[in-house]
Amino acid sequence: MNNNIKLKPSIRDFLDNHADWWGVKIVYLLFPKPEERFHVCRMSQILDPPDYPAWQLERLNRMLEHANGIPQTDYQTLRDIDKRLERLIATKAELMTAQLDYAYIDKETDALVDYRNETTRPNGNIKNFRQDVHREIQRHRKAFLRLLKAALIECPEAYYYLKAHVQTGLYYMWISDVDDEPAGCDQTRTNKKSTRQHFHGHRRC
Repeated sequence: MNNNIKLKPSIRDFLDNHADWWGVKIVYLLFPKPEERFHVCRMSQILDPPDYPAWQLERLNRMLEHANGIPQTDYQTLRDIDKRLERLIATKAELMTAQLDYAYIDKETDALVDYRNETTRPNGNIKNFRQDVHREIQRHRKAFLRLLKAALIECPEAYYYLKAHVQTGLYYMWISDVDDEPAGCDQTRTNKKSTRQHFHGHRRC
């Protein structure tokens, strides 16, 4: 964490007033780690951790850098999961007969079923990461634009500051080496035409 970077009180107050917004969570994720790139899927995992087995998350993280049309799983893995589910069902039946605890069986079963549902379509075909990546790009983009729109009305200083420091796109990053006081900051309460121009110029990476 770079402790040399400090948020101005007015900007922090604005962010804290919307602390439950996804866009604010993005800012507080990026802010302590300037120049570190965060893939949109990695951000989602950090901000809203999925209830996946650790081995699945590790595999997903390895593939994020090349997540463009890559299958989310493979048929051998799915066959192994099906075999494991059969064994779990049989074990659960034995435990129920013996009146023993089988909660751990249900937990593993649910995790495997969730994995299957997440990585395959209803017809059994394997999903590609491309669709998931596109969805996450749109999710983060909409959340950050919502935050910028609120800032432009409630705290123009925060609008210019965030717009200058946050790189968006497939990868998000906090850029520390920029001008915090861009020209025209005192002209934020302008007409709607000016407001639209600000957002048409929003950086996409």
